[in-house]
Amino acid sequence: LPASGKFSRGTALVGAYAQQTFQATPSLAFNGGARLDYDPRFSPVVSPRIAASLNPWKGGTLKTSYSEAFRAPSFEETDGYGRYRLVAQALKPERVRSVEASIEQRMGPHRLLFGVFRSWWSDLVEDEVVTGKEAFDASRAGEVVGAGVIAIRRFVNASDVDNYGINGGYDGSLLEGRLKYGIQATGALASARTAAGTTPLTVSPRVFGNA
Repeated sequence: LPASGKFSRGTALVGAYAQQTFQATPSLAFNGGARLDYDPRFSPVVSPRIAASLNPWKGGTLKTSYSEAFRAPSFEETDGYGRYRLVAQALKPERVRSVEASIEQRMGPHRLLFGVFRSWWSDLVEDEVVTGKEAFDASRAGEVVGAGVIAIRRFVNASDVDNYGINGGYDGSLLEGRLKYGIQATGALASARTAAGTTPLTVSPRVFGNA
């Protein structure tokens, strides 16, 4: 049988990254950078990152950071189509923005850590069923078949996710380094925002860790 949804694309992707570190004082340091990505399917994406580290007392470290990242939609998501699938319209990259802050205390070979974080994902790509009118219009135009009997789908930027929480840990060594130990735990809450409203992400773990 002939394949459906055939497409061929040739393109050039460009990525560039710049970073700068700065030791303001013996106890205060900064690290910043940005990445530029170009893909002809959408506008150029700039992903910045900045972090700061402060040692206010003996063995203590305060850290904070802000960063961004993105995922470009795959060619299957932007260009794929078929008998029961419409080609995506102006699909945007997925973006995530994160902020973190932590406090760390070292006591000889032992280390105690506590931190907080929050992340925002936007324009997440999902495979959705199109409305009845879109499906029938596409069927009349010969773009798909089976509208009204089989669900017609399309990749869209459908939702955002908000995630925040805390983490902590304790690790170190005993017996002159012959015994090493560590325990870490994270608690987080995540929710998804769509056109229908905000709902908790029940598949996202709320507490996890290891020892």
